[in-house]
Amino acid sequence: ELTELGARIHAHTFMPLPGTPWRDAEPAFVPADTLRAFDRLAARGDLYGHWRRQQEHATRLARTARAYPRRIPRRRTG
Repeated sequence: ELTELGARIHAHTFMPLPGTPWRDAEPAFVPADTLRAFDRLAARGDLYGHWRRQQEHATRLARTARAYPRRIPRRRTG
């Protein structure tokens, strides 16, 4: 598809970062078949990024957010 036309894919996974409106969101779940496809594309040099590390960080961030819920509502700006 796109990689056959010379495209390189920069893969990311969603990470609910502290201090953002998405802090309490669930992290991305990347299905196993998608991870296998990412691995195949990366092995060919058609895909790059830190999707596996981001998935691990996202899981840890979500676990921490659940363990330490907000005590006050998020401050609105704007």
